[in-house]
Formats: sequence, C-alpha cells, structure tokens
Amino acid sequence: MLYIIKNLLFVILILCCNTNANQSNNDSNNNKNNNNSTQQKSKKAVRILSLDGGGTRGYIQAKFLELLCNEYNIKNLSKYFDIIVGTSVGGLNTILITHGITPSKLIEFYRNITPWIFTIRSIKDIFSNNTTITSNKPNTLQKLLFMIFSNPFYKSVSESSNYGDARLRKEINDVFGDKLLNSIKTPILLTAYNDSGNSPMIFTNVKLPSIPNTFTDIKIVDAVMATMSAPIYFPKTRVSLSSQYKDQYIYIMDGGIFQNNPSLLALIAAQSIYPNAERYCILSIGTGRRIRKRSLNLDTEKLSLSKIITTQYNLYGVTLSNAMIANDIVLQNISKFSKKPIISYYRFNFTLDNKINCAMDTSTPEFFDYLDNAVKTQYELDQSKIKEFVKNMKDTNNE
Repeated sequence: MLYIIKNLLFVILILCCNTNANQSNNDSNNNKNNNNSTQQKSKKAVRILSLDGGGTRGYIQAKFLELLCNEYNIKNLSKYFDIIVGTSVGGLNTILITHGITPSKLIEFYRNITPWIFTIRSIKDIFSNNTTITSNKPNTLQKLLFMIFSNPFYKSVSESSNYGDARLRKEINDVFGDKLLNSIKTPILLTAYNDSGNSPMIFTNVKLPSIPNTFTDIKIVDAVMATMSAPIYFPKTRVSLSSQYKDQYIYIMDGGIFQNNPSLLALIAAQSIYPNAERYCILSIGTGRRIRKRSLNLDTEKLSLSKIITTQYNLYGVTLSNAMIANDIVLQNISKFSKKPIISYYRFNFTLDNKINCAMDTSTPEFFDYLDNAVKTQYELDQSKIKEFVKNMKDTNNE
C-alpha cells in the first residue's frame, strides 16, 4: 500500500510540473527538431501505446495488437504510434515493436523462447550451466528455499546458461547488440526502480524536463533487463550510468514496483512532446486481472516462516494489480471530463480464468492457446469501443 501511495504522489507531482512547464515553454519549443527533443511536428491526434507488465501474460498484448493490425491494416506499429511506453514485459514488447517486430513475430517469441527463460535446471542438469527441459518450474518447496536464501527463481548459473535471465539477455543482445536507447527513432519510455537509491527511474530516448529521474545514456539490453528485473523471479540488473552516477554501479528492479500500468506517464510525456495537440489517444493494454480467493494476512506475528514468505510472494502480485487499477481509475475519469485537449482512453484487459494456471511464469502451449481464445473473445466484446477509439485516432497529419 505504501508503494501505491508513494507512486501516486509521484505521478501527481509530475502532472503539476508538466502543467507549469507546458504553460511557460510552449512558444519557445515550437521550432525544436525531432532528434532527442521534447517538441515534434504538430499533430491533431497523438497516438499513445501503453503496455503493462505481467510476465508471460505479455502475450495478451501481442495477440491484441495482431488482431488490431489485421483489422485496420496497420503495417508498422512503430510508425503508427507517436509514443510507446512499457513496463517490465511491456517494456520488452515496446523495444521489439520499435525494431519493426510484428505482433505475429512477438507471438512466436512467447511460444518458442519464454519457456527457456522461465525455467530452472532439472535434476539431470543440476551440475551444469544448461538445461534440457523447457518450462521446468520450481515446485512449492523449491520456491520456499529460493526465497529463504534470497535467490531469484530464474537466475542463471552463469552468463553462458541457455535458460533463465541469461537466455533473456542473450535474446535481446542478439537483436540490439551494444546499441543505445537513443538510437531508437520512435519516442519511448521504460519504467524501472533504482533499488540502490530507492527511487523510480524512467529510461527514454527523448528529453523530458517535466518528468524527473529520466535517463537516456543506457544500452537497450540493459534498459530491457532492468525494467524486467521482477523481484523474486529475476535478479536485479547491475548497470553503470556514467554520466549521472560517475561510474558507480547501481542495481535496478522491475518497473512494476513503480508503475505497472504506465499510461499516466505516457500521457505526460506525450503532452511534453506534442503540447499543441487537440487529442491524446491512449491505447492501454493490460496483462489480465487475477481474482484472488484468499486475503493477505499481514499479521506476521501469527504466521510461520513459510507463511511469511508466501505472503511476501503474494504481496508483489497484489502491489502490481492495485497500481494498475489506480492508474486506470484516474485515466477513465480524465477521459470523461476532459474538454480541450480531449483525452481518449481505451483500456484492453479482462479477468483471467481461475481454473487456469495464469501465473506470470506460465509458458505452456496450452496456456498460450487459452490466452489466444480469451483475447479474441474480449476483442469481439469490445468491438464498438475499439472502433470508436480508432476513429478518434484518425488525423491527416499522422499519416
């Protein structure tokens, strides 16, 4: 709860700073160029894509975008949207989309690669760096032992391992190598949390003076690993931000601790880049809602060690969920009462089936088949909302 209150206050602070900055800087910013600038060419409707965190359930975003692209003949998402913002796996999707990876290719990534990322070594492979079994998940006892010894579930033994966080880094590095975040043309934001300094962080390729704690001088692979360093699941990402930290290393955690639904940040950034827009259209894609049957018992004096650790495990999921809901409530109300500029907000999300194992590390073919059907069903239910939203995004200056 403290995380949620802290982060909401941070967002309110940004909103206040952004309002003042826009009032004083609109005229002076009108002629700035497109490269790493807070001002770009005038657009009536600014298209914003916001992608939540949620582990392998990031598949939902890939499937929704595939349906959207097919229905509206969208060839390149990185050109269709004016700004893309992501948290955790949403940050991974953001980066891959800006590289021209299609939603269909994203789907292939989830089905073929995530089983290797979200896996631990089998007994057979216990004394090697590699694993031969994909989607080998830790059982309850293993999870308990991992948490007692503060060892993330999917921490690889070495950088050469073909599973866990080493496999994730390898996949990103194979695509981007040593490229920096500012080499990406489409304006992007990735959320993260500086565990060394106990403060939110935002990685971006544009200058955003209205948003504090933004950093541009970082490799793409490090930025993605940082935003995806989910507590319990992956180890913290060790990064050197030389220009800001004088060659000191810092440890960064998953952006979901800060903003798992980064829609508000996306709106603030879009207003800085396009201050004269008539409409800001936010497409926010979640990773499914989970209904928890049991309440959190935080009275640790009455709990055993195993119960305390289990509560810690569940608390992370609850924090992510509540942070998403809080932002969603704010944006739903902003879009209802906004006049000029108009804020159009469409949120795609749905309640997950409790009978299905929808944990953030589930990566079986059956799970992805379930998500396929669930996304298609919700897409059909939301047809009128989607059509209205796409209509709002139309702008001759955007094409």
